[in-house]
Formats: sequence, C-alpha cells, structure tokens
Amino acid sequence: MIEKWDVCNGQIFNLGTEEIHTTGEGIDLVEKIMGKKGNYIATPPRPGDQKETAADISKARTMLGYEPKISLEEGLTREVEWCRRVRS
Repeated sequence: MIEKWDVCNGQIFNLGTEEIHTTGEGIDLVEKIMGKKGNYIATPPRPGDQKETAADISKARTMLGYEPKISLEEGLTREVEWCRRVRS
C-alpha cells in the first residue's frame, strides 16, 4: 500500500502564510524583533529585483494538508529566539 508520505518523498514544498510582504517589511520586522537596526546599505532596486514575496502553498496544502497556524511575525520571533538560544 502506498502511503500519503511516500508520494511526497523527494518533493519540494513552499511553506508560509500566503501573505504578501516586501523585503523592506521583512527587514523592519526582524529589526523590531531583535531590538536593533541591521548593518546594511540599501541600494536602488535593480531590474528583476522582487518588490514583494508570498509563498504559493497550494502544493503543500493539497499534498500535505498544510495550513498556516502562525503569522510571519510570530514565526520570525521564534526563529530569532531559537538563534539566540543556540548561539549562547
């Protein structure tokens, strides 16, 4: 018998919330979570640069039954907390 997970073996899935965010919003959110400004230089956009991003989770939803349960901010907060734990 073929299990649901067998057909997923080797597949690539996008995971996210389907919300649309700009790169700047992501940077601002990480800076807010970390409580400090990043050390980077913003440059003018180049042809082909993405202005915003959103994960197409339809494949994960169909094949895995995936449904987002946390917001981008909560996910990034958890990631920053995890990074702080493993680096200390």
